[in-house]
Amino acid sequence: MDQRQTFGNLEELTQILNKLYNENTSVALLADREGLFRTSGNIVAAINEAALENATLTLDNGMSLNLTEIVAVNGIFHSDYSEC
Repeated sequence: MDQRQTFGNLEELTQILNKLYNENTSVALLADREGLFRTSGNIVAAINEAALENATLTLDNGMSLNLTEIVAVNGIFHSDYSEC
């Protein structure tokens, strides 16, 4: 059986993204905004964990995404998409 590392909620996603931000590691994202698309770049700022439902991730390429739109980051998928 194929098993992948996944994240199940916005808190787990935020931990992954803030770790990558702190390590200055480029991210490759799969997002769902009226259909799936890919984007990549470096994260501009750490994510404030106070209001995750409305939190936004901004990349150095100018792309901004609501955290709820992110399906995968660097091959780590949201658990809802883990069997795709």
